[in-house]
Amino acid sequence: MPDMSKLVSRVLLLALFLTPFQEHPAAADSVLKVRFEFAKVRNSILISARINGKPVLLIFDTGSARTALCPEVVGLSRDALASEGANREVTLQVGNRKWDNRSVADMNLSQAQSVCQEGINGILGLDFLKEFSLVTINTEYQTLTLTEQDATGQRHDPVLIQGARADKPSFGNLRKLALERGSGQYVLNGTKLSRISADAICLNTADLSHTICITFLETVLLSKGEPIDRSKKDLVSKWSEQIPLVGKILKQQDPIASLKPLGYALIAPKDGKGLHLRELLWSANPADRNKIGDTGFGPLMQLSEPMVDIQYRGLIAPSDHLIAKIMLQILYIQDGAEWMTLGAFVTVSQPNGDYEFYLVPRDLLDQIVIDGECPKQ
Repeated sequence: MPDMSKLVSRVLLLALFLTPFQEHPAAADSVLKVRFEFAKVRNSILISARINGKPVLLIFDTGSARTALCPEVVGLSRDALASEGANREVTLQVGNRKWDNRSVADMNLSQAQSVCQEGINGILGLDFLKEFSLVTINTEYQTLTLTEQDATGQRHDPVLIQGARADKPSFGNLRKLALERGSGQYVLNGTKLSRISADAICLNTADLSHTICITFLETVLLSKGEPIDRSKKDLVSKWSEQIPLVGKILKQQDPIASLKPLGYALIAPKDGKGLHLRELLWSANPADRNKIGDTGFGPLMQLSEPMVDIQYRGLIAPSDHLIAKIMLQILYIQDGAEWMTLGAFVTVSQPNGDYEFYLVPRDLLDQIVIDGECPKQ
């Protein structure tokens, strides 16, 4: 098992994919560009806006289907909130763009307000993002660029993140994929996938020159930053000390959440200097059929030291279950200018918080991966 004290932590964000950015010319009136700030405690993006002419601060949340406001924003007390999620029409302004008679939901957001220190007034949800064909998040300059349609008439992946040093990889195009579930099994392009039952697996490149072992650590259910099973308290406390990102996640104090670290260690070659790992993520989420087939790249990760990938699902509103997610993850290794396919597995997060992993056979992986181009929609 990798030395946890040396692990470099990161979080896998399935709602937002880190992908290479290609700039396309667009008409000036079709682009909305606004600045944002990062929440001091939560791993969230905050956007300043106006509701009925009054300034508000909203959480940018692609996981929320609707834009929602605290009742106080529209002149109601929490006691006067007729029903959670009731519709209301307001004038919404983001940057220099204004929407009259915009439908939003009234919602008690006291949980989010208690976690964030900035004074949150609502959530800017997926219904707002669907107004645009491309949403680019530049994490270096903290700008959000929303494009309706480029000059070529081409539509893009709905959300992209543009980092400070995001190199464009020359790989990742996939053939048509079909992932089905039946009789307790997952079938990818007609091939039954085997569930990974071991605590660790090793993946190799086709020429066996590179090997990475992945260790699946325990799954821990959380409530308000504490393990529901009190016997896991010492374990979670140790993770929090050794993996900075776990500590940040616990501070979010989500009412219900599931946490599972995956340790990655390079076995061959022994010297990982100059080697990088990158994921291609393919969504098969049954809860949102409109996003099935969406692809994106995870961050570029150095292999000179062991690292950890945090699988995490959390809800900011109280619930008795989580939202199921299904994702195909294809791993690539960069050695100099060469990118090599390492392996792939399907990650399934269940409503009860459990995680399941299904290995994609090498021969099937070689059939579905097309070298030479980035994904195209």
